[in-house]
Amino acid sequence: KREREREREKKKKKKKKKKKNNNNNNNNKKKKKIERRQTQIRGPKISKESDRH
Repeated sequence: KREREREREKKKKKKKKKKKNNNNNNNNKKKKKIERRQTQIRGPKISKESDRH
């Protein structure tokens, strides 16, 4: 019984580590997406201002 409990604990620890990595990956992906959006929005605005002058 003790061996089984130890194996379960080991599995639980592994799962927790995986979740953390997934969260980090998701956050990084979201940040990259936001950065892309910002550059896309800024691009046309600058060109419009230069056309006006």
